Amino acid sequence: MVGLFPNTKSGEMNGKQGGFGNSQNVYGSNSRIPEAVSYADSGSAARFFYQAKASRAERNAGMGDAANGHPTIKPIALMRYLVRLVTPPNGIVLDPFGGSGSTACGAVMEGMQFVTIEREAEYIPIIEARVAHWKAEAESEAAEKKKADNQLKLF
Repeated sequence: MVGLFPNTKSGEMNGKQGGFGNSQNVYGSNSRIPEAVSYADSGSAARFFYQAKASRAERNAGMGDAANGHPTIKPIALMRYLVRLVTPPNGIVLDPFGGSGSTACGAVMEGMQFVTIEREAEYIPIIEARVAHWKAEAESEAAEKKKADNQLKLF
């Protein structure tokens, strides 16, 4: 993407110092109005947190032979990050648009409680299967962490 100021790097200002300048406002008077301050930022938001879309194995995890037909499945790693980011300790994650249950799976993986609401009955079995799978994964991950912690206590 070509920005307005192609010779500046991400995060650099475009040369304006901001503040108030002497320029005419829309009514033609010379009052002091704020000048626009912009950042010549040609990078996308992906540079802050990039996560590839969910793999086929992740999409269908816990589904058995069935395929997950939901159109907007989110990666579990992304949902784990967002759950950690916005949920306070001992908080409950509320997802009013459950979809395929990615937010609930992220909450389960982070050891948090959740409430998921889904209007479409056809997605309920998908949510249940995925949450059950990721709950087992979370328990396995916790057991591995406990085993590693116990090994460190030997030294």
